[in-house]
Amino acid sequence: ASVDATNFMGTHDAGLSARVSKIRLDKHGAQLGKHEDRTKPLQHATEETHDGPETSIQLTADSFEAHHHKHDIMVVNFYAPWCHWCKKLEPVWEKTAATLNQKYPGDERLKLGKVDCTAHASESLCIKNRVDAFPTIL
Repeated sequence: ASVDATNFMGTHDAGLSARVSKIRLDKHGAQLGKHEDRTKPLQHATEETHDGPETSIQLTADSFEAHHHKHDIMVVNFYAPWCHWCKKLEPVWEKTAATLNQKYPGDERLKLGKVDCTAHASESLCIKNRVDAFPTIL
């Protein structure tokens, strides 16, 4: 579980759960004891690659609203090119966008978009959506 909070200044504090005590509960809400974090390290999949063209929609502050209203559902990856986790997500994101286009050609209801929060043309969009960590998917 994760908890995000906004303080009285409007600053968004992501990852607050690292500073919160966690308690295990049963299905009736009774306390079972302290939650223990994983003892085994997570196994990550092999490095993903995407050899095809970029098929997710590159968005800026100027183009966001038009695309947002054109599609019923738009899932947007707010990223920074220098971010390690964004670099890991990029091939998976593009593969997913390509798969959607392949499986449902011409279907404009669901699209994947991306916003480079380091680009001047997108900065205001990232601020408006309170992006303060990368990647952020909304």
